[in-house]
Amino acid sequence: MTAATEISPILGVGTDIFAFQIEGLGANTKPIEYEPNIPGLTRLGVSAYGYGISYGIRADVKELDPLKGQSDFTDFQFGYHNNNWGAALFVQNYKGFYIKNSDQFSSPTPYFLFPDLKWTHYGLMGRYAMDNQGFSVSALISQSEQIKKTAGSYFLVGGYRYHSLDSDNTLIPATLQGINVDMDNLRKLKANSLNLGVGAGKYWVSNSHFFIGGVFDLLGTLAVYDYQNVSTSSSNSYLTLIFYFYF
Repeated sequence: MTAATEISPILGVGTDIFAFQIEGLGANTKPIEYEPNIPGLTRLGVSAYGYGISYGIRADVKELDPLKGQSDFTDFQFGYHNNNWGAALFVQNYKGFYIKNSDQFSSPTPYFLFPDLKWTHYGLMGRYAMDNQGFSVSALISQSEQIKKTAGSYFLVGGYRYHSLDSDNTLIPATLQGINVDMDNLRKLKANSLNLGVGAGKYWVSNSHFFIGGVFDLLGTLAVYDYQNVSTSSSNSYLTLIFYFYF
């Protein structure tokens, strides 16, 4: 799954490649790669005074491959960061997917299509700098102020995330039916997670004011998963460690 691209100062343009996988089906089955038919998804963003907002837009429709089906989406991010702390709110909704590696699963057509499959992701995440002497969270995360000297800090990181998959039909292509009976009948998956951990960030500035920065987060995640198949539903909770690293 993808995370929203951070916003550049004043006006920014970026691109994302959104996708997710289903792994561990059994019988040495390769991961199933799902993507929406949105080539060249472009993110436009503006930021000022520590505030930032971005929104995803569709590329030229002439690039769409009709064999991959039709996809719709809403992809939005809003954030605020200052020297000491920052927070980001994000909302992502995608509907209509195809299996990118359909040829590996004996597809009778060029691609397995899932026009009713919906993926939703929203949440609120924040960070607090434990040592901000000469360091700015805003400068590193949203780049909404000028970076003048090399600096870094450790963070406290936390927040809430929600993910869901929802389909009128099974998520598994027909040629893989019977490998995992529970997955054959799966229609919906919801995950609510609380995240708490630590991080570190630093940016380096050259004499010409060129800079490069990076962030590393290690989070403990307590997630509650709700599964629903054709006739029954179940729930499980898991405690896991996850990490993020990005420039």
